[in-house]
Amino acid sequence: MTLQEIQKEIDALHENGEHVGSLSDGYHSFDDLYDHRMVLTAALFRNVPFTWKSKIHEDGTMFDDDFIVGVTTPDGFATYHYNLEHWDKFRMPELPHAPAFDGHTPEQAMERILKYFARGTLQYNSSEVEMLMPFLNQVLDTFGDDRVCMRNYLNAFHITPDQIGR
Repeated sequence: MTLQEIQKEIDALHENGEHVGSLSDGYHSFDDLYDHRMVLTAALFRNVPFTWKSKIHEDGTMFDDDFIVGVTTPDGFATYHYNLEHWDKFRMPELPHAPAFDGHTPEQAMERILKYFARGTLQYNSSEVEMLMPFLNQVLDTFGDDRVCMRNYLNAFHITPDQIGR
């Protein structure tokens, strides 16, 4: 059986409502790998500036029983969706809705995160904050006129509104 034939079988099972998460390569199931990704993302994003989570996409939609988490990097957003049962594992500021999707692919999200960590620091210098402003403004704009929420979000990253001209 070819990989394409196996994929067709998996797709057919999925379309018929079968849970395919227990499929395994002999070492890990899909469920195991997704759980590991979720735990690693929650741990990583807890320690990175400019992370956020939301139960709603920018356009008001969301996948059934999911939420989105993201990090703002100098190269754009990196985002992931998880089931709502994991909401409390992601200790980061909640946005009223996610920033507009910038069209990144899963590969670009990984590249952005790897490039960010290759810098050797989790802090942003003033020129990086300036470069981040279009992305940061998009995040801050989700708060509308709610200055308290915006200030709380910035305080989580030890930034004052004055530092970014807000």
